[in-house]
Amino acid sequence: LVITAPAAGANDDYSSTGNDKVGTLALFDWLQAIGDNVDRVDSEFTLGGTDVLISAAPLDQYAYTASDDAVLTTFLRGGGEVILAVVDPTAAAAVLEPLGIDAEPSAASAASSSQPYPGSTGVGSVPLVPSGDSPVGGVWSFSGGGNLVPLLGSATDPVAVAVQVGAGRLYLLGSDYPLSNAGLRRGDSAAFVLGL
Repeated sequence: LVITAPAAGANDDYSSTGNDKVGTLALFDWLQAIGDNVDRVDSEFTLGGTDVLISAAPLDQYAYTASDDAVLTTFLRGGGEVILAVVDPTAAAAVLEPLGIDAEPSAASAASSSQPYPGSTGVGSVPLVPSGDSPVGGVWSFSGGGNLVPLLGSATDPVAVAVQVGAGRLYLLGSDYPLSNAGLRRGDSAAFVLGL
């Protein structure tokens, strides 16, 4: 299991070493504590020996490139699983566009399971933004792609979806908040992440 996020910096440390509200250190530590073999992508984007990749908040300065997409697509087609939190659709365009998937702004500040799926037991409401924050510009819903399976949100405004890519599966989250230090402890975020 590998967690990748932008490198540490200032007050917006999304990295798996970040212990502020937006960081993913809690996710990294929690997954290790439940017995997963967790690692980080430190420099070169290679996925050898990885079975699950969690990518939280790829930003413009760390956008997926066509080269990264080739690595990711090969990984997925070979049976890998990827959880990709989309904060900026432009930064994830190299992944979304080849699959024909569109990301549109959503007004959802929380979402529940769209339908029963393996791992959805215990998933009620998953917060997508911090309490009191507006979801405008920070939460995305997905469409297109032909075979999207809604996981969270309504069938017409799914904020989390799964799509089969070769022998693998890509999970798209329309917010990075459920993966963050602050979000992982709220609502049913932990149950949702564990179910994936």
